[in-house]
Amino acid sequence: MILLFPLLVLALTANSATAWPSRMPCGRSLTAGTSIMGVAATDSSDRTVSFQRDGTDIACGSTYVPGETLTLHISSTSDMYLFEVAGGATFSNGDCSNTRKSSSGAIVVMPSSGDITAKAGWASGKSVVKITELCTLSAGTAPPTAAPTPAPTATPTKAPTAAPTPVPIPTPAPSPAPTRAPIPSPPPTTSPPTSSPTTAAPTISPTFSPTSLDNMGGASSKTLPYAVTITTLLFIS
Repeated sequence: MILLFPLLVLALTANSATAWPSRMPCGRSLTAGTSIMGVAATDSSDRTVSFQRDGTDIACGSTYVPGETLTLHISSTSDMYLFEVAGGATFSNGDCSNTRKSSSGAIVVMPSSGDITAKAGWASGKSVVKITELCTLSAGTAPPTAAPTPAPTATPTKAPTAAPTPVPIPTPAPSPAPTRAPIPSPPPTTSPPTSSPTTAAPTISPTFSPTSLDNMGGASSKTLPYAVTITTLLFIS
């Protein structure tokens, strides 16, 4: 990488365009010994680069998740600097086929496999361009693919519950009215037997014989003959 230098330094170079990171030729290697600004670049540990995942540093030498996106940072953003990645990692909207970029916090997309490296070249004022140590990450295990969420099973529509058929209540058979025992008639009052009227004994009427009354005034020495009839009376009780 090449770092951005003050304008005074740019004016002293034969090709001022190489002073800007975005204008550094892609064919020029960002490694120690490469002539940058007329001076060979050197390795340095004064500054370091590192990756972050969601704002948390990832130690160099650890692993990345294939396909994930990380951000690349430099320990000091003073002066001018230029990042470079290799091994299949790429910058989002970078230069040189997305392998170089000059802004800290740049997004880097991890490949599906293999080791990736990152470094930066920087310079302070009119000085030699210094190259940081490589930060290497290895591919880790890809996160398990989440099983597709099964579509919710439709709740079966319940068949309408048929209204229960009313059971006819049997009509109770009419109970016959209790037969009232006949009230016994009081025994007839026996009237005392009516006594048959006693027929008076007929008066015996004297039967006169046809004797002349003239004879009744005679002497008492004459006896008057009577024919008397007695009737026997039967009494019926």
